[in-house]
Order: sequence, then C-alpha cells, then structure tokens
Amino acid sequence: MTEAESTYDSPKRRIMMLAAQAFALGLTAAWMTIPASAIFLAEYGPELLPVTYIGAACAGAVSSLALSSALRRQPLSAVATRVLIALSALLLASWALLRSGDATWVSFALLVLVPIVVPVGFVFVVGQAGMLLDVRVLKALYARVVAGFALGFVAGGLGGPPMLARFGRPEDLLVAAAAAAGIFTALVVITRRRHPAELSQLEHDEAATERPTLRALTRNRYVMLIVGFQMLSAVESQWLDFLVFDHAAQRYTNSDELAQFVSRFSVIAYGTDIVFLLVLAGVLLRRFGLRYGLTANSLAVLTVLGAIIVAGSFRGMGATIVFLLIVAARVTDLTFADGAARTSLSAAYQAVPNRLRPVAQASVEGLAVPLAIGISGAGLLIVDALGNAGLVLPILTAMVVVAWVVVAVFLYRQYGVSLLANLRGRALDPAHLSVDSESSLVAIDRLVASADERDVRLGLDILTIAQHPELPARLERLVVDERVNVRTDALERLVQLAPHMAADSARDCLDDPSPRVRAASIRVLGAAGSASDLPRLAAHLSDTDAVVKMAVAFAVTRMDDDAARHELSAEVVRLAQSDVAEDRAVAADMLGEYEPGSCVDRARLRALLADRDHHVVSAALAAFREPDEADLFEIARHLDDRRTARAAADALVRCGDAALSVVEEGLRDGGYSRRAQESLVRVAREIGGPSAVTVLRRHVAHPDREVGLTVMAALATLEHFRTSELDLEEPALVHDDLVHATHALRALVAFERQPSAAMQSGALRDELELLRRRVLAALSMRHGTDGLNRVAFQLAQRDPRSHALALEWLDVTLTGTDRAVVALLEPGLSARERLNALTGHFPVAPLSQQELLIDLVQDGDDRWRRPWIKACALYTASGMSEIDLEALAAAVGDAPATFVSDDEEMIVHETLTALLLRRRELA
Repeated sequence: MTEAESTYDSPKRRIMMLAAQAFALGLTAAWMTIPASAIFLAEYGPELLPVTYIGAACAGAVSSLALSSALRRQPLSAVATRVLIALSALLLASWALLRSGDATWVSFALLVLVPIVVPVGFVFVVGQAGMLLDVRVLKALYARVVAGFALGFVAGGLGGPPMLARFGRPEDLLVAAAAAAGIFTALVVITRRRHPAELSQLEHDEAATERPTLRALTRNRYVMLIVGFQMLSAVESQWLDFLVFDHAAQRYTNSDELAQFVSRFSVIAYGTDIVFLLVLAGVLLRRFGLRYGLTANSLAVLTVLGAIIVAGSFRGMGATIVFLLIVAARVTDLTFADGAARTSLSAAYQAVPNRLRPVAQASVEGLAVPLAIGISGAGLLIVDALGNAGLVLPILTAMVVVAWVVVAVFLYRQYGVSLLANLRGRALDPAHLSVDSESSLVAIDRLVASADERDVRLGLDILTIAQHPELPARLERLVVDERVNVRTDALERLVQLAPHMAADSARDCLDDPSPRVRAASIRVLGAAGSASDLPRLAAHLSDTDAVVKMAVAFAVTRMDDDAARHELSAEVVRLAQSDVAEDRAVAADMLGEYEPGSCVDRARLRALLADRDHHVVSAALAAFREPDEADLFEIARHLDDRRTARAAADALVRCGDAALSVVEEGLRDGGYSRRAQESLVRVAREIGGPSAVTVLRRHVAHPDREVGLTVMAALATLEHFRTSELDLEEPALVHDDLVHATHALRALVAFERQPSAAMQSGALRDELELLRRRVLAALSMRHGTDGLNRVAFQLAQRDPRSHALALEWLDVTLTGTDRAVVALLEPGLSARERLNALTGHFPVAPLSQQELLIDLVQDGDDRWRRPWIKACALYTASGMSEIDLEALAAAVGDAPATFVSDDEEMIVHETLTALLLRRRELA
C-alpha cells in the first residue's frame, strides 16, 4: 500500500465518512420530527403521543424481524441501501398525501416512524464502524460520528424556520428529509465501494454451529444486558420527551408556534451535544474508560430528575422552573447519550461474538428499543388513566433510571469477560471425544488402521480415555504391526489393560530384530511375566544395545532372584569401570532402571556423577531417585553446565520438597549463574505445592530481572498461589518496571539520531522487551495466566483488530497506574509515543546526553544492572566528540558493586580502556 493509499484509508478518513452518513441521518430525523410533531400536536394534542409510542413498538417488531432476516443473508451495506431507498420513497409519499388534502393521520405514521428511523440508521452506521474500525479507535473517535448526527439535527433545526417561512407549510420539510435520506444512501454506496473487502461480506460465520437467531441472543448474557441497557434508556428518554412536549403544548397553542419551539429546542439540545462531543466526550472516555461511558448518562439524568421532583414538590409542576428543568433533563440525557452511552455501546458491541453481532445490533436497535418505546407509551396511558400525572411520571422515570444504573454496572463487568471470550481459541482434545455409537467405532478403527502413526496414536488415545472394551483386541493386533513405534506403543498400553495378553505377546517378540521391540518386550515381562521367563531375560545382558540392557535391569530388579541380580550387578560394575564413556553411561542408565527401594550402589553412582564425560554425568543424574542432602547440593552443581542442566533439574524435581532447600540457597547465593538460578525456579515450579510457593515468594523481587521474571511466571502457574499473598509486592513490581521503562525510553529517544548509539539502542530495546515480559508476568500473578496468555498471543498477531481487543481487555481489567502498561504493550507505537504516554504517569527529569551516558555507566540508582548496557554507552560516547570520555571513566570507577560476575564487569573495563587509548591516539 502506497503512502497516499494509506492516508486515504486511515481510521480518521473512515470516521469522516461515517460522520457524513450520521450527518445525513440527523438531517433526515430533524426534517421528519419537526413537521410530524407540529402537525400531530396541533391536531391531536399531547394526550395521544403515548399511542404513537405503542405504534412504534409494533412497527419496530416487524421491522426488526425483517432486518435480522435480511442481515443473515446479505451484507449490512446492501441491506442499508435498500432500506434507505424505501425510506426516501415513503417520505415523498407522505408529503404528497399531506399536500393533497385532509390527511393529518399521516403525522401519526411519521411519529411512529421516527423512533425507528434513528436507531435503525445507527444500526447501519455502527455496523459499518464495527467492520471498518477496531474497538480502541471506536472509543477514541466514534464521538465524532455521533457529533455528525447531532450537527445534522442542529442544521435541520436551524434550517427549519427559514424553510417553513419559505415553503409556508410544515409538511414541505418532508421533501428535504427525503433528499437527506437519498444523500445517506449515496454515502453508504460510496463507503462500500471504497472498502469492498470489509463491507461486501457477511460478518457472521456461516459454519458456526450456533445460528445467529433471536434464540441464540437470549442465551447470551452479555447481549441481554445490552438489551436491558438500551430498553431502560429508551423508556426514560421517551418519558422525558413526553414531559417536554406535554409542557410545551400547554404553553404554545398552534402548529407554527410548536414548530418554532421544536426547532429552537433542537438547536439548543444538539448544539450542546455537539460542543460536548467535540470538546469533552473523547477525552473523558479515554481518561475514565467504559465504566464512565456506560454510567455517566444515567447518573447525570438521575441528578436532574431529583431536582425536578424537589422543585415540583414545592413550586408545582406548572412552574417555569420545572419546565426549564425538564428541558435541561432532556438536554442532559441527549448530550450524555451521544457523548458517552452511544459511543460506549458502539465499543461494547465489539465484544459480542462475530456470528451474533449483526443480529444483535438489529434486534436491540430495531426491536428492543421500539418495544421499550411501546412500553413507555403503555405506561403513559396508565398514568393518564389514573388522572394524576403530576409528580408520578418524574418519580417513575427516576425509578427506571436507578434500574438503568444497575444494569450499566453489570454490563461493564460482563464486558471484560466477553472481551476475553473473544480472545479464546480451542484445540482438539481427545478427552472431549467419546465413543458412543457403532459409527464412532468405525471412524476410530480407520484411525487405528491408518498409515500415519499420529492417527494411530490418536485413535488409541480416544479408546483409552473412553475405556472401550474393544481396546485390548485392537492392541493385540498392533503388537505384530510392522512399524516399530506402533508395536512398542501397543505393548506398553496392553500391559496396563491385559497383563497376561501382553506377556504372551512379549514372549514372541523377545528375539525381534528391533532393539526397541526387544526392550519393550523385556519390560512387559518384568512387569507381568513369571519366574520361568527369567533365564531368557538374563540372557539379554550380553545384548550389545544399551536400550536392551536398561530393560533387563528394569526386569531383573523386579523379579525375586538373587542370582540374576548378582549377575546384573557384576555387569554394571564392569561397564562402570570401562575406559569407554559410552559403557559408563550405560552403567548409569542401568542403575536408573533399578526398582525403587532396590539396593543401588550409591558410591558407584556418585563416582559416575563426577565423571569427566557429560553424557555419563547426565545418565548418573537421571539415576538418582532419593538422594540425601549432600547429594542434592552435588546435583545442583551441575546446573551451571548447559549440557547437564536439564538432567540435574529433573533429578532435583524427583526429590520433591527436599530439593526446595537447594532452591532457596541457590536463589539467595550469588555464586550461581543466571542460568542455574532460572533452572532452580523451574525445579520449584515443577515440585509445586505450598512449600514451593513460600520459597519463590521470597525471591519475586530478585535483583536479576530475568531470574525475577522466571519467578513471577512460575508463581502465576502454581495452583497454591494466591494473589492476596502479594498484595503489597506485586503492584510495586509493575510500578518499578514501568518507571524503569520510562528511563529506558528517555535514553532511547535521546540518542535515536546518533549513529554511534546503534548498539546502545539495541541493548535498550532488549531491556524494554524484558520489561514487557515482566509486566505481563506480574499481571498474570494477579489476573491469572489464562487471560494474560491470550492477550500476549493476540498482541503478537499482525491483525490490528486482535491488538485492539487485547488492549481493550487490559484497559477494562487494570486499574490505577497499572493501566499505563498499555503504553508499553501496544504494538506499533514509536519509542517517543511510548515515552510520552508513560511520562504522564511517571514523570522523569530531562537530562543532557552527557548526563544520560553518566547515568547509564554509573548506575547510581542500581537501575540498569547490565554491564553490556554500560559498555554500549561507552561505545556511544566514543563516537561523540562533545562527550567527555574522561568523566565517563570516572563514573565507571564510582559505580557501585552489583550482583553481576567479575567476567561480566570485565567487558566494561576492557571497553573503556580501548576507547580511551583510541581517543588519545587520535588526539
């Protein structure tokens, strides 16, 4: 994509196109509302307004079903085009009827249509926004789209009086409304042509097992909370609207005056709305998040309603102050609905599963909202029938708003859960498969008979998990399979299910050409054979293959025959004393196969542990089962050797809680290398249990950040770990790492244009990557590895939408300064952008390049802790003539002692010496 294309396709350009659509929708709604309200109120009065609400509910139900059905079959933009063309034609027909004669009933139909046109129009706008923009762009910029609607409504309100003066009759505005709907249609078509990949396809998955139907929606708790939120919002809005028009009708007597009032009211309400949307809405939503966005509207309206109830109680509902407060309540509702609730819901819809999203939006806006309007109308009729409207309606509205606040709180809580669910993936797990029919068994038999060994293993796994009675018969057939892996796997499984059958098969395979098959057969007979098998087993001690010798050691030590055991011991001694390293390794392997509790020659094993060959040492480590305390520390000594570290760690794990003393000592003792300490952490993690948690907790703030990262990652995965145990330390870990990241970014940005700082920049980026992983690990301790692992996976993808969902989950889940981690984790940000975001939470003083280099090499705050960073800083200074290298040399001399080894510090002094010598030569 060229730079011009990228600019043309930027999120802001997409927002502008959507805002233009919303502007056209606002014009359409304004030029429908003004004539319909004026004609209806003048002809029928406000008493029949509730009937229009009920009519809107009926019409909304029909339109929602039709719209949902259409969206399941066609792309949203195609449906929008057809609906908007039909709307234009309907408005022109209404104008013709009103102009032709006494057809004032058309105003009733138009008032029924208005509450449907606006939400359905926003279905089209929000639906396109969800396809074109990710959730974070929606939160940041969608207020501009809503501002487009408000601006359109204001423009329509301002243009209403001059147009009325020019045309003379209110119904003539319907022609302008039809033209505005035509413009909306054209903009939808243009947007679809510019973005065909996103807007020309169905959003839901046709292969999904759960069809996107109304029944599917009712089973989704999150969608039902959105339904409740929108319905309660619609009820209180309609009742506030009724209060405004009811009191206005009492003050203005003819249609022209009412049309003038509606126009002025629209300008005031939507003018306030526009200012809020353009100046404050985005700032407040970014600062306080979705919790504010979902609750601000209801809380603000509830405050003004309280004032109305108080004023009405003392001054009467006919007082001017009450009328002004009612107008203020509706303006407040409109402003926060557009600037907070509507924008938040546009983001909230992105947490609905893709297969449900189009139907959810159509159902909520096209069915639930009109249904709520109908309920509000029925409620108004009931209140009117009681004959005492007075304070009853404001009090009922306040009760609805209180319920709205409660639903908003629950919706916000479920938002994070739904976001996380959208990050979830599934893998095939044989444990979830069952064999409950003959057809299933036939399918599994195809796997077992497959030429692919992986399919064979999968089929056997399914039968094993299901404990199917046919499994032994299939294993018996596979014992004679020509593939070595299949035969050995079948023998190992068969001995667990049918020992006698396995023993019979093993006797036939003792002389098999394959050493692995012979070894598997010997092990089966050691576990399930009889004394009569011992001579044939012992004869294999002379086998030249090490795998077979190990199998013999396994079998003989499990049979009660002293002579055979003596012969085995002699063979082990012979091999252990051999000059050939391979023989000594076989001796150690054979010792490792001894039955637990057997008399193992521990002196011989210790001698092998001290062997000069690492293969022998690894085999000896694998042979240790229950070493004493002295053996434990001897084993740990081999963690520093890359070649024996894995075997040493496995040996410590087998020792269980007894090895935790070695872990404690090793993490506390600076004599162990970083690699050895990380291996000790893994040992504690694999041992697990409360004791391992207690040991690791003491080292969560380890001075070596990489070791500390390993400790945090281990704690987060341990079952017995409780986040409350780190309530004081874990937030400090995140805070300290974010402060350190701010300092690293400051240094990175300060030298970004310096050619000699290439290595230093690389070292600082490595440090930032370490801090990123540490922050994720620390958050995993508090919020669980499940969510954070999904977040890390999504952030590693190339899809910006995946990034947005993951970052949004973090933004919703984290609190306080922890939310600053988004600046460190968000992909695509430059170092300067990350620095600007973090300094808002963790200010750092500006430093000159000389001061920054001194800070890097002196490390007086024990912040950097890496000799490599010091060496890179020195190299950076050598390429800058304005830097005082002698001052840096003094700073190196003043650097405090750290936990790093002398070898690591040597690189700093060698680099400094070479650079000073070169500068003096050049001088």
